[in-house]
Amino acid sequence: MTENLNRTPLSYMQTYPVDEAAFEAFPLPPDSIIAGDPKTEVATLHQTESGSVLAGVSRFTEGTYRYTQTADEINYVTRGRMTITSDKDDQKIECTPGSVTRLDKGVTYTKAITEPYEEIFVMFDGDGVQM
Repeated sequence: MTENLNRTPLSYMQTYPVDEAAFEAFPLPPDSIIAGDPKTEVATLHQTESGSVLAGVSRFTEGTYRYTQTADEINYVTRGRMTITSDKDDQKIECTPGSVTRLDKGVTYTKAITEPYEEIFVMFDGDGVQM
């Protein structure tokens, strides 16, 4: 049985008020930073018992950094602007409020945040999600 943030016991569904989420710093390795001083914080909303699915919210400040995906990921952008470039083939996507993105495990991406950015994400990996 699970319990939602409103303290109502539920075994079949749950609600997650994002504005009440507990964010923690997610430090970027210094050698991954390309420009500026980007900061990242993450709030985990839910992780399955097996660890194969992780859902949460990420926030980023302006700057540019490289990151290799540790799991497949789908994001829904709630605010801000980010350009993601695949180091695999230099393809670019623009992430703006209302867009949904998908990033593949094992691919290195360059992420350029030009406005304070927030996304809701779901990461999934049969071997378990590691951030």
